[in-house]
Amino acid sequence: MKIEEKDLDSLELWLLRGNFVSERPYSQRMLQARDAISQLRAEVKELKMQLQPSDDVNI
Repeated sequence: MKIEEKDLDSLELWLLRGNFVSERPYSQRMLQARDAISQLRAEVKELKMQLQPSDDVNI
């Protein structure tokens, strides 16, 4: 399964619009989901930095 950064952007916007929870302020579950997205972004960035230009990987 390939997840692109734009997919994370879309998910984050969906969460922040309040579609994930109905109560305000944001629930703990929504905040955990947002933190997980941030962690995924950091992991993707780290993996991209580790790749060599000759690596045939499509991220």
